[in-house]
Amino acid sequence: MTAHKFLRPVLLIAGVLIFLAMAANVVNTVMTVSETDFDPCTNEDVNLVGNVHLVANMTFNDNTAHIIGEANEHLEGTGASSGASYLANATAHVEFNLDIDPASETGSVTLALSTAQLIGQGNVPNANVQLHIHFTVNANGTVTAFIDSVRLTCN
Repeated sequence: MTAHKFLRPVLLIAGVLIFLAMAANVVNTVMTVSETDFDPCTNEDVNLVGNVHLVANMTFNDNTAHIIGEANEHLEGTGASSGASYLANATAHVEFNLDIDPASETGSVTLALSTAQLIGQGNVPNANVQLHIHFTVNANGTVTAFIDSVRLTCN
């Protein structure tokens, strides 16, 4: 067997392993939600608590980071004046391209992750809850994410 025939499978396997490493989970975090937001459906503030488990991976192409992620949300709410109960459970998929500044080798974006049904218990009307997540890629390629804001809207 010539060296050329031997190296071809080795290089192919190495290339596959490098590709898999490049698309590895770069974010695997649980973000806590503890917000009070105005619910226009009931005209009262709603105290929301819960968490969002975010898993995302990233690949680079020139000055663009391609990020694909999934978030599992669990939120519970209580009406500040009525004591009404709310519940939201949702899974959201996100996929986007993030431009990387060639000079600083960083990039950031805030985007709406999902709109989930915030279900009012009993006679309380349902609302929609939308999470805005801020993603940052630093010069080392490290991705961080945090909840930038939470918004409630009527159905």
